[in-house]
Amino acid sequence: MSRNLYILRQQGSLIEGIPLDKGGSLRVVLCKRETLKELPAELERDSGDNAILASALELKRQCQCAVILVSKDTNIRIKANALGLAAEDYETDKVDVDDLYSGTTEVLLEPELINKLYKDGSITIKEEFFPNQALTLVDSTNPSHTALATFDGVAKKIVALSKVTSMEVSRILARNREQKFALDLLLRESISLVTLVGQAGTGKTLLAIAAGLSQVADTHIYSRLLISRPVIPMGRDLGFLPGDVNEKLTPWM
Repeated sequence: MSRNLYILRQQGSLIEGIPLDKGGSLRVVLCKRETLKELPAELERDSGDNAILASALELKRQCQCAVILVSKDTNIRIKANALGLAAEDYETDKVDVDDLYSGTTEVLLEPELINKLYKDGSITIKEEFFPNQALTLVDSTNPSHTALATFDGVAKKIVALSKVTSMEVSRILARNREQKFALDLLLRESISLVTLVGQAGTGKTLLAIAAGLSQVADTHIYSRLLISRPVIPMGRDLGFLPGDVNEKLTPWM
């Protein structure tokens, strides 16, 4: 960021504002002590956050246009709203779940191939899919005749789901097609990382913990299971916490 500011500084004055290629202009605003002193008593402490808030308040008074504070910091957005400032999160880094790779697809197949999958456990067809992609195979003559499978990217085969997905794993039973896919991938030793995306309450965490416990306590594939909470700080980032990496992560384990 400092390097970019230095390059822009060569094009004009950062105090007066430098036009940007994609519209708008960039200015560096310094906080005045007088404005900082006008903040509520609870925000009297001289901190970077308060200086930003004071600068935004000063701009709001001077500028005839809308002033919006944009920050990833939840706390500073709350403080801004309390001071009557408009505050928003970044929008460019937002991801619509519907636009993500779903990991699943449906495939129309001849009934003979689906029957062969049930009999042999795997089939080979000309069409290729993403490695470990979850497949719902649908009978082209009878849509109610289906089979669940995944694509083995190494062997280039469609492999039927393990029978374990229809059994209890650590007392947890998959209730739908997606949960069976997830459980199959989570229990497969050849896959070292599984990412589950979905709405809250769809069983992502529960299935992951159940599969992990099963492979530690039942099959003894692993010696221990580590579970961490989402590392999403409400205030300062992890880097500001004291200690080495293990001490920084301990509160989330």
